[in-house]
Amino acid sequence: ALEMEVSDHLKARSVMSDKLKSKQKEVQKALKTLDQEVKLRKEKLQEAHQLQLFKANQRLLLEWSVKQSGEMAEKGLPKTRAEAERLIVEHQDWKTEIDARAERIDSVRDFGLGLIRSGHGLKAEIQKALNQLEEAKSGLGRAWLNRNTTLEQARTLQVRRFTFIQ
Repeated sequence: ALEMEVSDHLKARSVMSDKLKSKQKEVQKALKTLDQEVKLRKEKLQEAHQLQLFKANQRLLLEWSVKQSGEMAEKGLPKTRAEAERLIVEHQDWKTEIDARAERIDSVRDFGLGLIRSGHGLKAEIQKALNQLEEAKSGLGRAWLNRNTTLEQARTLQVRRFTFIQ
């Protein structure tokens, strides 16, 4: 009888042990799945953060480029030779600022290209933003060149006018 009781007790323990082992495996599997989901969520959040950082910088540079192009287009023509000289000097200062910002534009472009190369999920959106940034940079360069040509022509005209008057 004692042997039967011990045997029953051992069987009950064995069944309980098997249930515990099964539950432990189930919990471990659930934890592993949860860890994978957390890792994936963290990667997606990081990706979204990088995209927002890129887009914020891109947007600031686009706005600045459009503003500068607009200001150049609105500037009037010089009425005297001295005014022409002054505007040309100011325009050269503008070029210095544009060149300084070009480095920032290139940096933002490189960041965007890095996101694309890393396999970012929104490659098309990033490429579109990069294209807009490049077009704004080119447009600003054209606006500067057009204004520079206009100022040089105005200066030449003022010099000829001055020579003609004398």
